[in-house]
Amino acid sequence: MGAMRFKKMDNRWIGFGLGLIGPLFGFFVLWLAIYSNRSFDYFFTLIWSNPRVHAATLSLCLIFNLALFFPFIWTKRNASAMGVLLATMLYVPFVLYLKFF
Repeated sequence: MGAMRFKKMDNRWIGFGLGLIGPLFGFFVLWLAIYSNRSFDYFFTLIWSNPRVHAATLSLCLIFNLALFFPFIWTKRNASAMGVLLATMLYVPFVLYLKFF
């Protein structure tokens, strides 16, 4: 029964959805690590008003996807890991655009 439930979590769409949402959680963790003494609204406005840090901030938020990717690999849920990887690759052109244009 446990192995069956464990295998259910091995789905590319689950990994893709988590990979898309993961950077949002990473943004929240970044706020907690740097500006937890200020409001979240202040932190968001600070990031939004400075276009030079958009690419760097998004890149830092994407690191959270590693926290999703590696446990999927270690537990042999390769389809879910591929979904996280695909979602991360979806962000790459956007980061490059923010960085160079």
